[in-house]
Amino acid sequence: MTATQAYPIRPGPEVQSLTALRGVAALWVVLYHYEHHFVADFGQVIGMGDLAVDLFFVLSGFIMVYVYRDRARFGPFLLKRFARLFPVHAVTLAGVAMMIAAAGFLGVQSDGKVEPWPFVMNLLCLHGWGLLNNMSLNYPSWSISAEFAAYLVFPAIAGPLLKMPLARAILLALIFAAACIWVADATGRKIYLRSFDFSPIRILPEFVLGMIAARIGLETRLNPCAVLLVAAVPLAGGLFWASPLLFIAGVPLLVLGLFLCDRPLPAALLYLGRISYSLYMVHALVEKAGFSLAERALGTELMPLWVLPVMLAAAIAAAAVLYHAVEVPGRRILLPHAAGRLS
Repeated sequence: MTATQAYPIRPGPEVQSLTALRGVAALWVVLYHYEHHFVADFGQVIGMGDLAVDLFFVLSGFIMVYVYRDRARFGPFLLKRFARLFPVHAVTLAGVAMMIAAAGFLGVQSDGKVEPWPFVMNLLCLHGWGLLNNMSLNYPSWSISAEFAAYLVFPAIAGPLLKMPLARAILLALIFAAACIWVADATGRKIYLRSFDFSPIRILPEFVLGMIAARIGLETRLNPCAVLLVAAVPLAGGLFWASPLLFIAGVPLLVLGLFLCDRPLPAALLYLGRISYSLYMVHALVEKAGFSLAERALGTELMPLWVLPVMLAAAIAAAAVLYHAVEVPGRRILLPHAAGRLS
């Protein structure tokens, strides 16, 4: 029995609640990375903004099942994901490299340098696989390297996970997640801290849990309010007690609950979600350029709070330009017959 025969529900239109969630998560990451430039303390919730990446990983697994589960042939699938991610990755990587080179040419102090091996690893999306000693160049892009690892295994694991009974799939996903947590701890670094130092171990259990959440959403008729109430317990507890694993435990339930109660949302929120990938990838360039200019203009390294909305507006504007000038055209060029249907 094929996956199509087993699960007749076809991928539907855009899930607006999950699109909006992507936008909120991207903004959370931006605030997390910008916080250390300010005098003010942004609080514990913003200080845990690195966990928005884990939210992205769960969302990726969910959306992959929602969109590709009956057509995840290896070659076409990878081509579609390449077209989705690579144009923005290549342009932002080149942008960071040019900024560093220009700083050196002008004699301006820079916090990095362009070296051949890290540049090639970044370009090939291998820089999060433990092949480098630190984050380099466009530092948030380590998570794109992790996504690439998940995409490589998705066609192989989608079939078994979608065909087996749901209860067994849930059990195997939980066992796999526990095993990854144990292996990460045993090899010297908590799973939720992994980035350049072998990020696949961080994304894969979350990606699989997202896949299982999609199955639950497509195959069952749960009460969305009940799911969201249950999700609120680990999410709120994780933020209150600063417990990353507790927070992450609630993310698949959050994604599932929002999927189940999907409804039309304001256009501005949806637009933020649609440009969220570009925002995530460009905000470090805005950070490097914007805060450097602000430091020179204000004569201080720690910014007053009024600078924050200026920097956020600059990051969102840059993301909008990148989305319309690179992300969408890049997909159309690489996949002229499918660009409009890509997630």
